[in-house]
Amino acid sequence: MRCESGYCPATSSTAMLEGRVYDKLDSMMEMANRAALLIDAARRESGPHAGIAISDTELALERALYRAIQDLLDVAAMIAASIDPTPWTTYRGAIEILGAAEVLPPSALPGLREMAGFRNILAHEYGDVDRDRVLGFEAHMSDFEAFARSVVTYLDRSGSQAR
Repeated sequence: MRCESGYCPATSSTAMLEGRVYDKLDSMMEMANRAALLIDAARRESGPHAGIAISDTELALERALYRAIQDLLDVAAMIAASIDPTPWTTYRGAIEILGAAEVLPPSALPGLREMAGFRNILAHEYGDVDRDRVLGFEAHMSDFEAFARSVVTYLDRSGSQAR
């Protein structure tokens, strides 16, 4: 367990999920921080890139966003499965379980639902990803930190219930 981002408390009674969840949170925050830097760099780039429709910076930004969102959704899926083993078929379903279990505040749910949809766009429509939408994702960067705080709070307070 790396715990580089500070989301790894010294003691936790959620041994079954702890290592995977905290590693994913670390990875999520690393990718979100990289994405924030790449958004700034991509905004400074302008115009065509020697006949290339998308710059290397924008490609790196899309990949960093994809990985950050995927890590967030992986954590949501792990915790949702520990709360409700009933099969759900979408990442949005996992987010809904976390909302219903009050792991996440109701105000976080719309943004996380949007992230799940945006992850699908990044994963399946690389050539058709709207540059303005990618750069506009800057408005969601604080959602990663808020999600991590909510998950850690849940794990700390739930103890054996999260196993």
